[in-house]
Amino acid sequence: MTGAEFSGVRQPEFDTMAGGHTRAAGRIEQLAESLYGELHGAGLDTAPALRLRELAGRVGKQAEDLRRRQALIREMEQQKISFGTSTTAGSFMEMPDGLDAAQSLLDGTLAARLARAAADGDAKALAGLRKYAGRAADPEFAGVFLRTLGAKGVTELPGTLAAQLRDAAKRGESARMNGLSTQGKQTLRLLSTALAAGTDPENRAYAGDGFLRELIEQGRADHAAGGAKYAGYQAQALIWGAHDGKTPFSATFMRTVGGDAVAYEKEQYRRRWAAATEYHHDAQVSLPDLAGALGLGGLLRSGAGTANPDRKTRSSAVGDLLHARWRPTSTRSPTFSSTTGRSARPTPRPCPTRWRWPPATTPGSRR
Repeated sequence: MTGAEFSGVRQPEFDTMAGGHTRAAGRIEQLAESLYGELHGAGLDTAPALRLRELAGRVGKQAEDLRRRQALIREMEQQKISFGTSTTAGSFMEMPDGLDAAQSLLDGTLAARLARAAADGDAKALAGLRKYAGRAADPEFAGVFLRTLGAKGVTELPGTLAAQLRDAAKRGESARMNGLSTQGKQTLRLLSTALAAGTDPENRAYAGDGFLRELIEQGRADHAAGGAKYAGYQAQALIWGAHDGKTPFSATFMRTVGGDAVAYEKEQYRRRWAAATEYHHDAQVSLPDLAGALGLGGLLRSGAGTANPDRKTRSSAVGDLLHARWRPTSTRSPTFSSTTGRSARPTPRPCPTRWRWPPATTPGSRR
């Protein structure tokens, strides 16, 4: 059975083939050693024995490849990640031709299952996600992870993290709060790296136009976790804000999901936006991200401390969105020379115009 990205072999025959290659590699190596000894003892050219040894090495590598595939197939079957296909020729177990792709299919699916469980409040599942922190930049892993988790799971996991942190802070459970803060930041970075890749049409991880539309749908939807109600974009903003800046979110993502997030904010804060535009003042008119809405300070923000959740931190959904695309290279406040030779902070000035976002478009356009 063959396809564009898959080829098939019946599992019993596959097991037999893997075992046969392993035995053949050992036998060829033994023959090479015996032949080398006989040729060397007779004073003859040992090149034939050396070529036979090279053949044994190639067969050995093929046997190792088959054993890895065999182990992956068994684990995928055990985890019910890929299902057998019944044909007139027998039952087949599907897996990608490339070992890396097969491993990514396995790891991405298992990580998504853990993420779903963590979104439901499973503490062990949240801790288990740490194992996959280094895989998020792998396109094959990211694509499988996002498609399996879905836009709803991507949106609700940050909501659960924020609600759990608020609960720990209210109860004064410092150890639990600090642990959740560390795990939460790691999880948000994993989500952010995977999401940046999976929403870029030029990346192999691209989850498709439909996934972008689902992100918009979930962003506008109302959600709840731990007694806290929030808009989906408030939770998604935590993912945008966790981005490390190495691979910015694509222009396609910013035009579609980003553009709609700004449009949604304007709909929710229409009067306050109008007032700020008319009087050019610097009023806080932005929709807060979920950390800001729940008063979590820097508990879910990379680089921020965990000791003081009550510290006032101005965090907005649009601010997190800008961070996802254009991460600032410096966090230092600008200073200017004064007539006394000392540095001085610039004097705030009214802004005559406001920054405006390009209108949202439908998913599918490429950069």
